[in-house]
Amino acid sequence: MRSMLRRDLRLFGRGVIPALVLTLILALGSALSAYAIVRSEESGQEPIRFALVDLEDSLLSRVAVHVVMQLPGIQVSLDVDKTDEKTARDGVANGEYVGALILPDGFTDKVLHLQDFSIVLLLSEKAAQASDLVAEIAKLGQTLITTGQYAILAGEKQMIAAKVSDADYNRYNDRMNDVLLEHATSLETICTKIETVPYAGTGLSALSWYALLWMTLLLALTGLFFTTLYTADLKKPVLMRLYASGIRPVSFAAGKYLWPFLFRFLLLSGILAALGAFMPLSIRFVPVLLAFFGLVFLTLMTSSAALLLSKNGAWIFVILTLGAAGLLLSGGLIPRSMLPEFVTAIGDLTPFGAAASLFAPLFGGRPGIPSLLAAAVYAVLLPLLTFRHLQMIPAGGDPE
Repeated sequence: MRSMLRRDLRLFGRGVIPALVLTLILALGSALSAYAIVRSEESGQEPIRFALVDLEDSLLSRVAVHVVMQLPGIQVSLDVDKTDEKTARDGVANGEYVGALILPDGFTDKVLHLQDFSIVLLLSEKAAQASDLVAEIAKLGQTLITTGQYAILAGEKQMIAAKVSDADYNRYNDRMNDVLLEHATSLETICTKIETVPYAGTGLSALSWYALLWMTLLLALTGLFFTTLYTADLKKPVLMRLYASGIRPVSFAAGKYLWPFLFRFLLLSGILAALGAFMPLSIRFVPVLLAFFGLVFLTLMTSSAALLLSKNGAWIFVILTLGAAGLLLSGGLIPRSMLPEFVTAIGDLTPFGAAASLFAPLFGGRPGIPSLLAAAVYAVLLPLLTFRHLQMIPAGGDPE
C-alpha cells in the first residue's frame, strides 16, 4: 500500500499547481455568485408584508387595531395582515411575512392600570438586521400604544360623573399622559420583545446559508482538477500488473481518496479563516467533527465517481450535474423561500444537500436527519460499488 500511496502522491503533485490556480478562480466565482444572489434577493423584495396578531381581541383592542391599520403612514410602509398567532409564526418561518407583531392578551387593560407588558416582535433573521425595518414596525406598535388614550378618555368621563376635585382630575391626566409617553418612546427597547426566525427555516441567516451552499459546491468541484490522479493507472494492463504484485483494489484506491481529502482539508481551513471576518462561525468539537465527515463524504463522492465513470470523462459531467442540481434544489440559485417545500426536501437528500448539511453546524445551523441518513447511505454504497468495479476491470476490459 505504501508504494501505491507514494505513486499516487507523485500523480497528485503534478496536478497541485493547476488545481490551486483553478480553485482560486472557482472560489472567486463562487464568492461573487453568492454575493450577487444575496444582493439580488435583498433589492428585489416586494413591499413588506407583515402580520398583526391581537391575542386580546376585545372591543377596545379591535378598535385600536382597526384605526391604526387605516392610517396612511402605516399603509404606505407596511402591508399588514391581521391574523392568528400560528399563521403569523408559520408565515414568518416560510418567508410569507417579513415579521409579525403579537399583542398580548389584556394589553389595553394593562395600559390602563399601569402594568408591565411586552409586545412580541417576531422577525426573520434578515429583517432583524435591518434597522430601518425595525424602526417602521416600532412605529406601528407605538401608534397602537397611543390608542390607550381611549381608555384615559373613558376614565375622565367617570371622574367627571363622580365630581372629583380639579386637583385629583389634573393629577390623573398628568400621570396617565406621562405613562403613555414613556411607553411610546421606550417601545422599541422596553415594551417590545424581539424574536427572530432563521432564513426560510434553515436555522441560518441568509448570508450564512448562501455561504454554506457555495462553499460546499467549491469543495465538491475541486475534485475535478485531479483527473491524472484518478485515471493514469485505471487501465486493464496496469491494473493486472498491480494486482499481480499484491496490490488490492482498496490499496489501489486509497491514495485517490487520501490526497484529495487533504487538499480539501487545507482549502476548507482557508475558507473558514476568510469567512470568519464576515460572519460568526461555530468552531467547536461537534461542528468540526461533522465538517470532517463532510470532507470525507465529498471525497468519497468525487473520487468514487471518477473511478466508476472514468470512461469518456463521464464522471466530470456527473459531478457538475449533481453540484448544479443540488445547488438549485437547495435554494442556492433561487431563494429558498420561493421554492416549494417538496423541492427543497429533494435537494436535502441529494449528495450536495447531504454534504451541505454536514457543514451547516460550522455556521450555527443543525444538520437535518434525512440528510445525514442520505449521506450515510451514499458513503457506504459508493466505495462498495467502486471496489467491485475495480475488481471487475481486468476481466471486463480497459475502461478507457
